[in-house]
Amino acid sequence: MRKFKIISIFITLSLIIGVCGGVLSRYALASINVSSIISHAIPTININTTYKPWTLQEYAKAIIGFAIAPEGILSTQFGMLPTEFTIAHAQPEPTPTPLPEESKPVISLDMSPTSSEGYLNAGGVFVKNATTYTPDVSALLNSSFEWDIKADGPKVLITHSHSSESYKATAENFYYPSDPDRTQDPRYNVMRVGEVMTKTLNNMGIETIQDRVIHDYPEYNKSYKNDLATINKILADNPSIKVVIDVHRDSMQRSDGTRIKNVIDIDGKKTAQIMLVTGTDQMGLDAPNWQSSLQFAMKLQQQMNEMYPKLTRSIDLRQERFNTHVTLASIIMEVGSSANTLEEAEAGGVLAANALGELLNKMK
Repeated sequence: MRKFKIISIFITLSLIIGVCGGVLSRYALASINVSSIISHAIPTININTTYKPWTLQEYAKAIIGFAIAPEGILSTQFGMLPTEFTIAHAQPEPTPTPLPEESKPVISLDMSPTSSEGYLNAGGVFVKNATTYTPDVSALLNSSFEWDIKADGPKVLITHSHSSESYKATAENFYYPSDPDRTQDPRYNVMRVGEVMTKTLNNMGIETIQDRVIHDYPEYNKSYKNDLATINKILADNPSIKVVIDVHRDSMQRSDGTRIKNVIDIDGKKTAQIMLVTGTDQMGLDAPNWQSSLQFAMKLQQQMNEMYPKLTRSIDLRQERFNTHVTLASIIMEVGSSANTLEEAEAGGVLAANALGELLNKMK
């Protein structure tokens, strides 16, 4: 019994010295060598000069040379003391971080076309042609689709090849980016926009699936390849799908660092503008039906123009294929830019989905 009392005294003493040393070294006596003081007080202790928290077992082993169970010795004297009690400095609870100051200025622009100069144009639909092809946009717009949505099952697939693309943080939707203007958290990236679009279409009677796989992590350069594998699997399981929309957001910046967001006011609500992108086979990848997807983009843009004037930017016809070859109606949809807020992007996504739902319901 006497031996255990001696052990208890040594352990208690070491705890007191350790706690006092931690307090002194943290708050007042940074210049005092606390390890030296303790070493002189108890020469047999091998002080850990890197200072990491010690448990009671570690203190006991340092004093008497072997580990003991502290609850068997100290519980009668320190009834409230937990078995794994340490003297580590307490970490403060995290506090909400205020929104950071805007590092680069942001300007708002209405980017809907105001002139046909530099565009292919038919029926108020403008196409910015980055290829050497010259499609007959008037014939495409005025002809009927070569596909229908009469089969049972899902009709639309919403996917995201650049899944982590995100928007400007706000107090309502604050997040810590994993990379500039990116997060893998689906609550704050383009998947959130795809989610509201999917819900809108389903509520309109257009059965829609959203793919929520992260395709651009860990290798961003493989994002389209990864997404294509996902799309092919979903299409194989759901052959009724005719429309595939890859939802992105744009990123625009001037040479002086000024960031651009494309936003308009619709019914008193700030709304991100929409840009449709279609690909071709000009870079050498197989895309025999690229004009069919261009036709779909033009008809969808015409529907959006009728319902929500100025919601759309010009269609971007590109040399790259992307994944716009997987069905006869496969496009990319850029909803706002990285300088837009998520709230603005959601508003734009809902209106684009409303227009798509109207267009497809006409085909039933």
